[in-house]
Amino acid sequence: MSRFFILILIVVSMAFSSTRTKSLLFPGWGESSLNQNSHGQKLMAVDIILWLTVFNGKNLSKNYEFDYRAFASEHAGVDWIHTDYLFAVDIGYYDDLNTYNNTKARERSLELETDLTGGLIREYGHAMYPENGKFEWEWDSDSNRKSYKDMRISSANWDKYANFAIAGLLVNRVISVINVIYLEKRGVAISIQPQIISKGINDLELRLSYPF
Repeated sequence: MSRFFILILIVVSMAFSSTRTKSLLFPGWGESSLNQNSHGQKLMAVDIILWLTVFNGKNLSKNYEFDYRAFASEHAGVDWIHTDYLFAVDIGYYDDLNTYNNTKARERSLELETDLTGGLIREYGHAMYPENGKFEWEWDSDSNRKSYKDMRISSANWDKYANFAIAGLLVNRVISVINVIYLEKRGVAISIQPQIISKGINDLELRLSYPF
């Protein structure tokens, strides 16, 4: 998605040459072209932080995913070929397939069906996994199950941060274009106040303030 986003911006910037297009390509560039270096530098700094968050978040998410899949295969005998992400979530909360299916049976859930390729078909009211050997798991210890769950959650969190940053890249461009319009027509600039707030090892918050 990020590569496609970059390609679109390059094509647009080649087709149109203006301060607004510069801001669309790289927020702050348009402001700098209007000799508003202070505002331009703030927007550029925000954009760089957002891009770093996207790339690092996606990479960390993939690394954690590789680790938790390998960990589950080693310590729970998981075969990932026909599984989906909800399966990855479920095995982190139950010691083995029988425990999981028995719990779902008491909730009156039905057995999941599979398609022609063996993949799971998710339907409302169907949650029990087929006991055909393809979806078996059994953790060798409770501590390993919890370690797996932590890795899977970390992968999901980093992917979430990256997706939020992608949305932030779009917002940052809109703000920069609006800022350039104000500068061109009224000589009024928008103050940008970026903040990165740490909320733990796997929890970061990027806060952008755009007071008009």
